[in-house]
Order: sequence, then structure tokens, then C-alpha cells
Amino acid sequence: MNATELEQLRYPIGKFTLPKPVTTAHFHEWIKVLEDFPKQLTKLVYGLTDEQLNTPYRPDGWTIRQVVHHLADSHHNSYIRFKWALTEIKPVIKPYYEDNTRISNSSIGWFLKKGPLYFRNMLDGKEEGLKLPQLEKGTMIHEYILQPDEFWNDYTILEYEVPKVKQQKDFCDWYSIFKDTNPLEDDDKLLLDSYNKAYSNKLSEDAKLSIAKDFVLRYDEYIKSKSLKKSLEINILW
Repeated sequence: MNATELEQLRYPIGKFTLPKPVTTAHFHEWIKVLEDFPKQLTKLVYGLTDEQLNTPYRPDGWTIRQVVHHLADSHHNSYIRFKWALTEIKPVIKPYYEDNTRISNSSIGWFLKKGPLYFRNMLDGKEEGLKLPQLEKGTMIHEYILQPDEFWNDYTILEYEVPKVKQQKDFCDWYSIFKDTNPLEDDDKLLLDSYNKAYSNKLSEDAKLSIAKDFVLRYDEYIKSKSLKKSLEINILW
């Protein structure tokens, strides 16, 4: 077997050539390939005997079994790379060791079943992408580790406690607003009004007032920062 014949066996459909320019039609075509891949692979290998699965596809090449496991390994890494692309500001695509690790093929269909639909919806404008607080935290951590200069431009480190519960945050926001708009009002009234805006329960006024005062004591710096931000915005407008 000469070098040309061996090259044809190594690349039966030819080496990948990136089209120029890449169009939306190309993306839809590639998404369809991902979508059909699990079914086509299952159809190709279903019913093969152990002897057939252990047959190399070319001299000194991997067996069919090893190729199938490599495909699973490759798509696991592809899944992670898509995740990085969707959740990081400037993702660093990391290589991996492409061995013939025997990973089960059953997982391929699992993460490709809905993946093509998600990517197609993104192209069609039906899906805006992932907007979850936990993903924002993941992005922040990755940027801090991999892109520290950009991190300090994108984030501000707060040296005070921030409300973690929505109702507590709402209370602090309302209290800041009421303090700024009604500076001469009795503070207990402002506390109760703020509490009632954030919560809907049947606690006594004394209990509500006690909780509200605890919030103010606990999140004092956060509330001051809200007032300062409003003051800066007003000065900028003027």
C-alpha cells in the first residue's frame, strides 16, 4: 500500500476545509450534522460482531470499537467547549489527549439530542442564551483566573455584605429610596413602609419593625452605596 492509498484511508472524505466566508447556511448545515450523528452512528455499528468491532479501519489504525469510543470522547470535549463559549467572555479552548479511551457511546445522544435545537434557535433569534446567576459566577471565576486584567475592568469587589435574598434586597432598595425622597419622615415609618413593600405577611408591626432594624444594621453599607449611586447619577445628569 503506497502513501497515497494510505492517505485516502486516513481521510476517506478528505481533510476539512473551512469555507470562506462562513454563512448562516453553513451553520444550519453543521447543526444538522450534529443532530443526525447519533442515529447514523448507531445505525452503522448496530449488529456488528466483536470480530468486526475489533477490526482496524486501516493498517496500524484504530479498530471500529476504538473509533466509536474516540467519537464519544471527542463529543464530550466538544460539549465542554460549547459550554465555555456560551458562559465565558473570552473562552480559552483547551486541547485534550486524543487517545482511544473506552468511553461508552450511550452518552453521545444525550447531549446532542437537544444541543442542535438550542444552536438553531440561537441562529434564528428564538434563544437569547443562558442568563443564570450561577453562570455569571462561573464566568467571573474563569475571568479572574484566566484574564485578571479584564476582570478588574468588569467587576468591582464589594467590601460589605450584600443581601442574598430577594426580599431583603427589595427592602434595602425601598428603604434607600424612601430615605432619599422623604428625609424628614419618621424613620420607623420608613422602615415599616419598606418592609411592607418587600414582604407580604401578617406579622405584627413590632415584629416587622424589629426585623427591619436588623436589616438596616446588617446591610448599612449596602444601603449607603445605593444612596451614593443615586447621588452620582443625579450629578451626572446635571
